[in-house]
Amino acid sequence: MSLTCATVRQTLVKIRADLESLHSLNTAAAAEQAVLLMEQIDEQLKSLEVIWTAKAHKAIDKLVEEFGISITDEFIVNSETRTIQVQGNLHLSFCSSLTKLPPQLSVQGYLDLRHCTSLIELPRDLSVQGDLNLKGCTSLTKLTSNLSVQGDLILELCTYLIELPPNLSVQGDLNLKGCTSLTKLPSDLKVEDDLYIPKALKKDAQKLKEQGAIQGDIYIG
Repeated sequence: MSLTCATVRQTLVKIRADLESLHSLNTAAAAEQAVLLMEQIDEQLKSLEVIWTAKAHKAIDKLVEEFGISITDEFIVNSETRTIQVQGNLHLSFCSSLTKLPPQLSVQGYLDLRHCTSLIELPRDLSVQGDLNLKGCTSLTKLTSNLSVQGDLILELCTYLIELPPNLSVQGDLNLKGCTSLTKLPSDLKVEDDLYIPKALKKDAQKLKEQGAIQGDIYIG
């Protein structure tokens, strides 16, 4: 069984907590041994943070070098929160061999993934403060849970998209034009601006509009 850095880290943190309890014992020898082991665990935890940070930087470097992407600003790797934060826009359009993105990705600008035809999934807890453009991502069948998009969410021509995640809230437009495999909209979907849909979703969209879940207009076609 392979262990990830996160799994090892969680185990070490638990062991350290147990050692702290051992340190509280009156036995001097046990307390001294506990202190020694806690110091060793602290060193191991520091090493794990370095390993994770290096992996995160490697993931970004791969995107830059292999796919020739453009990042309009710097990125920050936070080993404590396990996040990669792009302080600007991230352009990945037409990267036809891109299959996935680094985990725990946060983009402060917009994320352009147009026509990434091999993209099969989005990282869990993906956060985009601008627009998320997935137009023409024909291998994408579903979106990640806990997806946060503060701008427009463009899924136009995602022909193999079969479902939207529950509790999806889009603060801009939601464009589903050409999503021919999508047969229904989630009952808890919220769109703060306009909704663009194929004819097959008209009934669901009108119901959401009546409930006040669609703030803007509905465009069908």
